[in-house]
Amino acid sequence: EGGEGAGWLARRRQARQERSAQERRDKEARLRAEMDAILEKISLVGMQGLTRQERQTLQEASDLLRHSRR
Repeated sequence: EGGEGAGWLARRRQARQERSAQERRDKEARLRAEMDAILEKISLVGMQGLTRQERQTLQEASDLLRHSRR
């Protein structure tokens, strides 16, 4: 009995970790796509042509990359 309960809990934790990892991968993929568009815009019109939201996205991507390299 006790072993089954522990197995269930371990499976639940594993599933939660897998969902969290997938959500992180999905967010990174969306951010990469946004960054491609922003970098293209920078190459066309320069940094001064970015909106506040685009600058914020650029900062978030920079922060994410900085933390993922540690």
